[in-house]
Amino acid sequence: MSAAAALLGLLGCPSPGGAPKPEPCTHIPAYEDADGDGWGAAAAAPCTPGSVSLIGDCDDQAADISPDAEEVCGDGFDNNCDGRGCAPEGELAPDLVYTGQNPGDGLGASLAVDDLDQDALPELLLGAPGWTDRDGVVTGAVYVVEPLSGALSTVGDAERRIEGTMGDSELGASMVLLDDDGDGTPTLFLGAPSYGSPVTTDGRLYRFEDPGVGARSTAEADGWIDAPNAASRLGGALGAGDDDGDGRSSLAAADSGTDSAIWTATADFSPGSLVSSAWTGAGAGELALLASDLNGDGLDDLVASNPAYETDRGRVWWMAAPWQAGGELSAASGTWHSGDVLELGAALAAGDLDGDGLEDLVIGAPRSASGAGAVFVVRADGGGVIQEEALVWLKGEPDAELGSSIAVVRGGGASADLLVGAPARGSEDARVHLYIAPVVSGAAAAAKLRATGDEWGLGAAVLGGDLDGDDVPELITTAPFDCCAEPAGNVALVLGDRP
Repeated sequence: MSAAAALLGLLGCPSPGGAPKPEPCTHIPAYEDADGDGWGAAAAAPCTPGSVSLIGDCDDQAADISPDAEEVCGDGFDNNCDGRGCAPEGELAPDLVYTGQNPGDGLGASLAVDDLDQDALPELLLGAPGWTDRDGVVTGAVYVVEPLSGALSTVGDAERRIEGTMGDSELGASMVLLDDDGDGTPTLFLGAPSYGSPVTTDGRLYRFEDPGVGARSTAEADGWIDAPNAASRLGGALGAGDDDGDGRSSLAAADSGTDSAIWTATADFSPGSLVSSAWTGAGAGELALLASDLNGDGLDDLVASNPAYETDRGRVWWMAAPWQAGGELSAASGTWHSGDVLELGAALAAGDLDGDGLEDLVIGAPRSASGAGAVFVVRADGGGVIQEEALVWLKGEPDAELGSSIAVVRGGGASADLLVGAPARGSEDARVHLYIAPVVSGAAAAAKLRATGDEWGLGAAVLGGDLDGDDVPELITTAPFDCCAEPAGNVALVLGDRP
């Protein structure tokens, strides 16, 4: 048979001489299906007997596991191969709660998760800006703990801690972790916004190249950087990202002076450096910062917000990369301002919530709707007025203050979940809401975490992070302060033990 005749036969066309045509091949490309469930896992030659045209089987040795199987919670298997297993649902209670050492510590004012010592068990970093040293001086501290490695009732039992050395400096009010030299080991940056004399509170940033080693103090920092202006409170918020593609992160630090600014610097600053470039025009107030690639160009953009802008209406600015040179915020790449909400920008987060491959910007407005709070999701564009027409709009319950904190949680699959704090003015009615992907406008929370003891005000900060190496994130939230006392602060964890 000629090559042409053979090709005609493969395509199901009559061959010369009128021979019957073979059965047409319907599964090109083809995938091996070892368990016969109709889903393949590995590529096969076209038209291989027993092969199938569908791919996505995560266990090709088990016929009851495939993308169209029904998920069975608690059996230890990802039955439907969505990478998620069973998400939490209903009313949740903390599996673990850690408390601060002393009244007023404010444990949990800032949070971060990373594997500092490269032992495959990530550490949890907890800021306590009101921590008091052994001499009774309020300096602030940051604890480094492995919460799942053993019993830990209070963070005072933790062996690793970074202590402040100046009174009332608020060390640990903010933090950010990044790999600033490409060695795969994270470097820790800490904000101490009240550093300086009791009158000026200029602010200072500290850099620790190996933050997971023993008990230390800020006197042992590998670098620090000071504000160029008095009374600026540099370090109230931190953000970091690679804005020029050189593989090294740039650092952004907010101050909260009479006209707040976002100062920028290279992350490898030496002791005694001064910040120089800034984005100005943010108005008075405490800013929030976020660095993330919002426009898909491979570079990290910078987002800043001031919820107190225009008499607590709030404003959000997006600076497309590169942003280290600074400038006027009036020239930002995009600006979102409030239409009918209050405290727009009290919290910021970014993540792909709809699975389209692009990061979405998530903005909290906790005093919207008379204190019920709201969360908005927008695209990185020229900005505009934030109202109910935003891409996604989630509304809280009366007095919940939904949107006080936000975290995008990678739960598996193409899109991400959303964790949102609703601290309810520091009361016992505080909740943390978990929205399961895909998050759509008006969605109800799939699960709500509530306090079971003295953790009033849960939801002041939230974070999702894998603390035990099983690729399922733990849910982390804090109650550093409450409505009616001066607590040591509490940190609550819900273990991610699904499927």
